[in-house]
Amino acid sequence: MPSLLLTRLLGRHLGLHVGTSSLPVLCYHNIGGNSLSWSRFERQMRLLKANGIKTLSVAETRAFFLEGRALTCPSVAITFDDGFRDLYTKVGPLFRELAFHGLMFVIGERLRPEGITGQEEDIVSDKAHAEHLCQGALAPFLSASEIKKLSREGWLELGSHAMTHNMAPVSAPLHPSPKELPSHWGYEPWRQGQRSFPAPSLAPDLSQPLFLEDTGRKETDQEYSQRVTENLTQSRALLSDLAGKDVTALAWPWGEYCEQAVDAAA
Repeated sequence: MPSLLLTRLLGRHLGLHVGTSSLPVLCYHNIGGNSLSWSRFERQMRLLKANGIKTLSVAETRAFFLEGRALTCPSVAITFDDGFRDLYTKVGPLFRELAFHGLMFVIGERLRPEGITGQEEDIVSDKAHAEHLCQGALAPFLSASEIKKLSREGWLELGSHAMTHNMAPVSAPLHPSPKELPSHWGYEPWRQGQRSFPAPSLAPDLSQPLFLEDTGRKETDQEYSQRVTENLTQSRALLSDLAGKDVTALAWPWGEYCEQAVDAAA
């Protein structure tokens, strides 16, 4: 986050009391790798602490957005998408020290088995997702025991990032060669020769009805709604068990959804 934006967050050059009449939400994914460096992230968190900025829990964030409850001091909500392991190795210890609250949105199918050693070095998010897609690799992600520990300590609360976090076909095959493919990691199976060309167009798998390649048609509205409902139900059951309480917060993968998906989530 640029220093100018953080200055504005603290309300130094704005007429509004930023963080009391409005609530900034700071969204992170991995720390380091292809993202914000750890040193810069830590400076941001310590700057918030030094200036008396409160970090809100899920209940407090819900009360502000959905119940209209006023904030009594400058506040932010801090979120982390995808459930990368640096939440356990880096972010968790810092939040314990600062008594900060955050929300980690975890992908249900990306839990690292306990027998697999977790990645210690910086995580490159696109690489992590591509290697999971093509090889089933899970070292960069949290394990169930790590999620349980973080969640039950209370500084990092648990939310759903759906059961899956995939790009899926939304068209008949139309990309004839690797040079025609978009750059997204979702197309990696075609780049690596695991799937044959032509390739379809891909979109976030919960965002719209998918193209069913075996039957050459799109999902019906009923099929789509049922798939989304089953996906979110599985995610909520799994994560609620880990948290030891109901998980009710959801972040759509890539922020992509439609009215039917919102109805399914409800």
